[in-house]
Amino acid sequence: KSKLKQTKNDASLFSPNSMVKGDSECNKLSIIEISTAIEANINHLKKSIGKSNRINHEDKKCLNHLNDRVQLLKSNCRNYSDTGAIPPHQRFRFREILNKLDHISDQIRYHSSDNNYSWLSIDKFTSELQHTLKDIVNSVQK
Repeated sequence: KSKLKQTKNDASLFSPNSMVKGDSECNKLSIIEISTAIEANINHLKKSIGKSNRINHEDKKCLNHLNDRVQLLKSNCRNYSDTGAIPPHQRFRFREILNKLDHISDQIRYHSSDNNYSWLSIDKFTSELQHTLKDIVNSVQK
């Protein structure tokens, strides 16, 4: 319970309402911190499912939590992009990355609600998410 309470508090720290619009440095830091939190969430999920090779109720909660963080990241990335912090020649590539993030979010939502899926499909989209996170962080740090 303490971890759930802590993650809810963490999420409120990174909510779009808590950031000053136009403060690209704040947005950049929050994007990096949310990406790190998502990475930890993925590692926890892989470790949890990997032990039993089955998805249980807690894993579904973890998938839902992962999706919430991905949504938060998308929102922060869009705000960051809208402030003009990304140069025009990189903006198109950044939006492509955000579209990939949308697709991954749909997969997470599907897997958290369906009981008929394999561990391999979860491993595939979490690996894709990890690569997308690296792309986002690299774009933001330029």
